[in-house]
Amino acid sequence: MAASQKNKRWPTHKWVELAQKILKDCDQKISLFHGLSQEESDQAIEVQKVIGSSRCELINHQQISNIETMLGKLKCFISNDTGLLHICSAIVKNRENRDKYNKIPENMV
Repeated sequence: MAASQKNKRWPTHKWVELAQKILKDCDQKISLFHGLSQEESDQAIEVQKVIGSSRCELINHQQISNIETMLGKLKCFISNDTGLLHICSAIVKNRENRDKYNKIPENMV
């Protein structure tokens, strides 16, 4: 939800619409990684109020190692153009490379 510039942020109602579409067809929980500003925090709280806290958790002020672990467990990540998006992309790429190059051949097991 965070972004370094306001023109890179999605309006709150768009996040709500997307969350409702996602949750309509699946039994998952949404995690909102909001920024440090009060405006971004307020936006995340508003989305959580509409969606409900049982299906929407707010992630804030975490160490980067914790965020990396959380991102690695997600089934899907949707973001504005943020540093978090690039971190998630790197995690996925690292996972793909690990899976591709670190396989043990069947005849060696």
